[in-house]
Amino acid sequence: MQNIKEVLIVSNSPIPFALFGSRSNGFSLLVTSEKCPITLRVAIPMNIANKLSGHLKKNRLWFKTFHSDYNWAISKPLPKDNTPSSFQAESPLKLTWKGSSDKNLRERVQKTLDFLKEDLANAIHSQNENKITYLIGEIILECEGFSR
Repeated sequence: MQNIKEVLIVSNSPIPFALFGSRSNGFSLLVTSEKCPITLRVAIPMNIANKLSGHLKKNRLWFKTFHSDYNWAISKPLPKDNTPSSFQAESPLKLTWKGSSDKNLRERVQKTLDFLKEDLANAIHSQNENKITYLIGEIILECEGFSR
């Protein structure tokens, strides 16, 4: 197996994000923005009742006024027959990001992540930083509320 970098850090992302996946050696952080807060790295709830996207709810009302949400989206599983060897077959990619959102935006982000999951897993496996950055850029564009 080829030696895979631990985490690719994207330095010019307009929003904080973290992308996770199940590698052959377990669940791990794959790609993150340079200014990703550590709290965003744990922003996917453990019990999500088969939801593919959502956001963490804040306990105090005044937090909602001053802070954007921690959002998450999960792709459908990578296909069993076309998963790079450094990833666990039939496992999803998971994205967290910080920003304002609503249910429609989170669903669009999830669909974009799902559409790009195989290309993203292959780019991460082959350590193609240009392709990873391009694909992440497509997803971040949706996170910001832009659609192509």
